[in-house]
Amino acid sequence: MQQDSLLETIQAMIAQVLVLEAREVLPTSRFFPDLHGESIDLLDLGFMVERQLGIRINFSEALAGDAVRTDESGRLTAESTQEIRRRFPFLDLSRLPSGATPKRLIEETLTVSAITEFVRRAPSGRQSQDAQCANTQNMQSDTEPSKARLPAR
Repeated sequence: MQQDSLLETIQAMIAQVLVLEAREVLPTSRFFPDLHGESIDLLDLGFMVERQLGIRINFSEALAGDAVRTDESGRLTAESTQEIRRRFPFLDLSRLPSGATPKRLIEETLTVSAITEFVRRAPSGRQSQDAQCANTQNMQSDTEPSKARLPAR
């Protein structure tokens, strides 16, 4: 899927999940403060992406995963911010104040275009399942060459 087409698809999905007009969902719109999404809406969007595109993604985990390190007061460390910048160069961290919390990181950087980029970069669930089936078949063929195997779905 081409990038513009994927962006339009994600915009339409977000509009559907948040019950908005498509014209209200801009690439620069932040999911939480601008579009007034809630965490359950982001979960619904993840299910919709999986159902329609075959891509399983947890947006909060994708953004906050193991790159996020906090200090004893719960604020992002400078190293963590640099790691996030390195891993996710498409995120606009310009609104993020120094020493922000992980919650603020998600609120400020999870735009429609960032969501689109996370989807674009995620491995396809169908591809992952096919690869897993192929790996399982390869392991079986090495250990049990005479047994018949069902074809991968």
